[in-house]
Amino acid sequence: MHASRPLTRTQSRRRAYLIGGAALAVLVGTAALALVNRQPTLDDKTLCPQEQKLSTSIVVFVDATDALTRVQADRLLAAVHEAQDEIPTYGKFTILFLDGAAAFEPKELISLCNPGSPRYANPLFQTASRIEKRYRESFGTPVQTAVEALLKAPTAVRSPILEALTAATWRPDFDARVKNRTLYIVSDLL
Repeated sequence: MHASRPLTRTQSRRRAYLIGGAALAVLVGTAALALVNRQPTLDDKTLCPQEQKLSTSIVVFVDATDALTRVQADRLLAAVHEAQDEIPTYGKFTILFLDGAAAFEPKELISLCNPGSPRYANPLFQTASRIEKRYRESFGTPVQTAVEALLKAPTAVRSPILEALTAATWRPDFDARVKNRTLYIVSDLL
């Protein structure tokens, strides 16, 4: 058996400094990770971050002046699902529909930011099941409800689609200040 020698005072200090330095590095690293992964404060109504500029906006514009056929309704659902999959966390998703009575003011059915899907959850700081529940309750279900309401929207005699599209592009959440913008159009005129 080999007996260990007692450490000198200098060796004891070095060991203490190393242990203290390692503990400090772990503490600073953990704090930095927590700061980087900090969730922004969301607006209760829109789910958009209060302190961040909007960087992505997707608008699904539906010409509902004529009753949608089954094929058009299926295309609408496909466009909504495609847009929902495409929208990044905190990107804004809006469904507008053309109301013949107010051509210059398309009706807004829903306009929410994506609060984050479990697909992008950080397992170190987030629980995928909680994120899935929040996504479904605050974003997924309201969007689905808006689409179902749209399928029952009243028809109109006129289809002033160009005027309504122009008005849609003047929205503050879809104008030139928003870097990434996508417009989906669902219409029997197409």
